[in-house]
Amino acid sequence: MTTTEDIREEFQGLVERLETQRDEIKVQVHLANMEAHDEWSKLETQWQQLQAKGKQLGKEAGRTSHEAFDSLLELGHELREGYKRIGKLF
Repeated sequence: MTTTEDIREEFQGLVERLETQRDEIKVQVHLANMEAHDEWSKLETQWQQLQAKGKQLGKEAGRTSHEAFDSLLELGHELREGYKRIGKLF
């Protein structure tokens, strides 16, 4: 037969396990936020480069080399992958 004391001990054990789990997740969320912020800063720099290069290519449309266009596309793909990485953090 389960006594009141047994129920209290079981409940206290549950609370302690939940508290530990909560603390671990809190740290993980904090670290994920820091990682996401660092990644976002890098991606913002790349975004600005993509915008600037895109404008430059638009001005030189007739003289644009395939190499310059390929470089721009590669930067765009890097941004897409970076955005995916950030999305996975949340």
